[in-house]
Amino acid sequence: MLKHKNRLMLLYTAIAILLSLAFHLLNRVFDVLHNWMHHGLTAASYLVLDEEVYGLALNLIFLVPGLFFAAAFVLYRRNQEHPLIALLNTLSLTFSSISLIAGGGGMVELHFSIFMVVAAIAYYEQIKLITVSTAVFALQHVVGLLWLPQLVFGANAYSFGMFSIHALFLVLTSLATIRQIYAKQRVMAAVEAEKQEKDAKLQQLVVNAEQLSNELENSAAAMREQSSQHVQTSQEMLQSFKEVTNGFTKQSDAINDVHRELNEVKSLVRENTEAFDMLYKHTKEAASTAEQSYATLAQLNDQVHNVAEAIEQTSHAAKAFNLATAQIEAAMKLITRISMQTKMLALNAAIEASRAGEHGRGFSVVAKEIQSLADQSRIATEEIQEVLSGITDEAQQMVERLDAGEQGTRQTAELSRSAVEQYETMQQANEAMQHIIDSLYEFTYRLQDKSKHMYDEMLSMAAITEQGVASVEQLLAATEQQQAATANIDQEIDDMAQLARKLKQQFAP
Repeated sequence: MLKHKNRLMLLYTAIAILLSLAFHLLNRVFDVLHNWMHHGLTAASYLVLDEEVYGLALNLIFLVPGLFFAAAFVLYRRNQEHPLIALLNTLSLTFSSISLIAGGGGMVELHFSIFMVVAAIAYYEQIKLITVSTAVFALQHVVGLLWLPQLVFGANAYSFGMFSIHALFLVLTSLATIRQIYAKQRVMAAVEAEKQEKDAKLQQLVVNAEQLSNELENSAAAMREQSSQHVQTSQEMLQSFKEVTNGFTKQSDAINDVHRELNEVKSLVRENTEAFDMLYKHTKEAASTAEQSYATLAQLNDQVHNVAEAIEQTSHAAKAFNLATAQIEAAMKLITRISMQTKMLALNAAIEASRAGEHGRGFSVVAKEIQSLADQSRIATEEIQEVLSGITDEAQQMVERLDAGEQGTRQTAELSRSAVEQYETMQQANEAMQHIIDSLYEFTYRLQDKSKHMYDEMLSMAAITEQGVASVEQLLAATEQQQAATANIDQEIDDMAQLARKLKQQFAP
């Protein structure tokens, strides 16, 4: 859009420059305007400019819009929507009007070109461009009022009142144009916003319609595929239902066989329970007898231990007696040795008494008595020693017999203890077996209850199986109806897919 405006404004600018050139030629070269003004107005109302004084300024004023036009044209050739083209065209048009007024001798009529420029610039619909052009025209009039009235107003002096009228109409025209542009921009913005909103809604509607069409088409394809799978599944279900029906029939027959077998198991469980009752009673009796035998064996073990202790004490006493006998024998040997020495002393005393003669006669008698006493002591000691030897032999034999008896008693006590321990182990085993028998007894009764419960459950299962056969037959009939309905759904799906294709073709770009 901007490039079209730039192209048209370049054309307007070129026309404005050509008009400026035409008035420069008509006024400065051919002097046509001077003749027109001379015949139509008084001579004082029109000032002829001196080319020697104002020629250079007029030429510069004429060249300025051409330079702006050239710059705008170059930018347009490079980029048709360059943002500076509008400003350059505005300046070119503004200075073309200034050049036209100056080249035409400042005629009041030529000031109407200002309104032509403002109207042309309004085509851009940019308030800042109107403001720039108005500011340049205002600066032109201020310069003309203060310094160069000949170039702007075509007179040597210009009244402030007329200047104010020019300024007022320029400002009003610019403000009116700006107000129109502003109002138009607001209206266009609202229209554009509404248009964009409607376009967005329309675009969204088209997108939604296209998406809906695609979704319908995809849904139709998916539903067609699912319908095909459903038909295939229905056929498989029909076959499966037939197989299930046959399976239920076989299951019913198998349940009847199991029912008969359960009756036999029930009889066996009842017989097993009676046998366990007898075994339980005999086990209780055996446990009672074993407890009595254990008590008797424990008493016997205590008595064996008592006898072993008594024999051990007797053995200790015999050994002590044997030791005392050995000590007595040693004492007898000492006495024998003393009697021998006493006899030797008596013999020596007799010898000494015989040497003493008469004086030793009494001592000799004593020596004989001592020798006789020594002989008697020796004889008594020998007799005692023989008796002690017999006692020692018998004590040794008794000790040996006691040792053998103690060893046998110990072995008997060990065997008795082993027997008690074995019996305790056996009693523990009996208790464990009793516990196992109790558990089996309880398990048997539970098995009997479970067997009875299983028997009742099998009867219920048989009834449920018969109901299942009937339900499967009903489900088989319903599946056949569903298969027929699925065929109708396939037709509806085809119709929906065709409608989706038509909808997609209508909204396709």
